[in-house]
Amino acid sequence: MTRGRGTGPPDHLRVGKVLKAQGIKGELKVSSLIHGPDNFKSYSRIILRHPQTGEHREFTLLGSRSRNRNAILALAGVTSRNESEALAGLEVWVNRAELPPLEPGKFYQHEVQGFLAITEDGRELGTVTGLINTKAHDILVIRGRDREYLVPLREEMVRFSRDRQQTLVITPLPGLLDMND
Repeated sequence: MTRGRGTGPPDHLRVGKVLKAQGIKGELKVSSLIHGPDNFKSYSRIILRHPQTGEHREFTLLGSRSRNRNAILALAGVTSRNESEALAGLEVWVNRAELPPLEPGKFYQHEVQGFLAITEDGRELGTVTGLINTKAHDILVIRGRDREYLVPLREEMVRFSRDRQQTLVITPLPGLLDMND
């Protein structure tokens, strides 16, 4: 493995995490952090990176298939269960250039960092400072002047606008913004 910095390569994006070995032929079960497990089919190479040490290694992706909400990956050079078990817990990174194009109005979660968040009636909530991944859905972390809001990243509640300010328009459920007091 090659030593890296605290974050991944600057032209790469973290897209998943190796959960465990899958089967006896070296495949990996991977959770997807962006838009589902089918996206792995568009990648030709991945980097597996240790989250604490930053050590990483690049692999050619031989194949990918979906299983429930996860991807099953076959990597060049990983041919046994023992080899794949040693990779459990590593982060999966891909080159940003390999991300599949999105439909109009859709966005990748990494794109919203630093965006202004406003309600549909024009109330400024603050700036998107992070994202919390959960099994149910991801949660936007929005920091305002004197408080923080946690807003579920759900299609019916968050609309992305590529206007001059790069904003997220929030349609909160009644009481949601008050819960964050």
